[in-house]
Order: sequence, then C-alpha cells, then structure tokens
Amino acid sequence: KPLLYPSIMTKAVCWRLVESLYFLAFLNSLVHTSGLLKLSFCYSNVVNHFFCDISPLFQISSSSIAISELLVIISGSLFVMSSIIIILISYVFIILTVVMIRSKDGKYKAFSTCTSHLMAVSLFHGTVIFMYLRPVKLFSLDTDKIASLFYTVVI
Repeated sequence: KPLLYPSIMTKAVCWRLVESLYFLAFLNSLVHTSGLLKLSFCYSNVVNHFFCDISPLFQISSSSIAISELLVIISGSLFVMSSIIIILISYVFIILTVVMIRSKDGKYKAFSTCTSHLMAVSLFHGTVIFMYLRPVKLFSLDTDKIASLFYTVVI
C-alpha cells in the first residue's frame, strides 16, 4: 500500500522514530563508556587501529575486561538481532506481496530490488557481527583493521 505511506509516516511519527533511535544510541554509548571508565590503562596509550574503537581499547587495558566484554556482546546482540528480526519480518511481507504480482517482469523487478537491498543489509550486519560479537580472545588487530577497512570502503 505505497499510496498510504505519506499518511502513515507523518512528521510526528518520523520525529518519534528519530527521538527513539537517539535515545537508544545514547543509552548504548553510556553503557560502553561507563564500562570503559572502570578499566585501567597502565602500559601503552597508543591505539594501533584506524579509529579508537572499543575492541582495541580492550587490547591495551591492564585490568579485567570481562564485564565490559559482556556488556558489548549483550548490547550488540540486542541491537543487531532486533534489527535483523525487523528486516526479516518486513521481507516476509514484501515476499507475500511480490508473490501476488501477476506479471513475470513485475516480479523480476521487485525481487531484483530486494536482492540488492538484502545484499547491502547482509554486508552491513555481517561486518558488524564479525567486529563486535566475538570474544576478545578471538580478536586480532590485523584482522579487525581489515574488517574496518572493508566496512568503511564497501558499506
């Protein structure tokens, strides 16, 4: 029902969505920042990475990172899984709608658009899962640098 979109997505709804996302992003940042503030950094203060991310900071920490690592995995899982579930639910509705299209060309155009979007979503979420939802024991600075470069250039 694309013609109903402007009546459903009013400015008030858009603002509510933006406010909600900013609030959740602030909470996520607050959780990670409070976890990082409890860590000690005695040895090196040089982050061997392209940007100051949370995983390289764990590498140079001289204190236990178990709680901070758990916070990253829990919050990352919640954000990534909720996003993936919402996308999958929307794709179920899209597929059900596309199946009802009678023309072969119409189905092809609809599925080709969905395929490119699904590929972009897969690349984005795959990189995020690889970078943030793995234990620090499996962390390698070189591998993470390559993943960050891939994420920056491709996405």
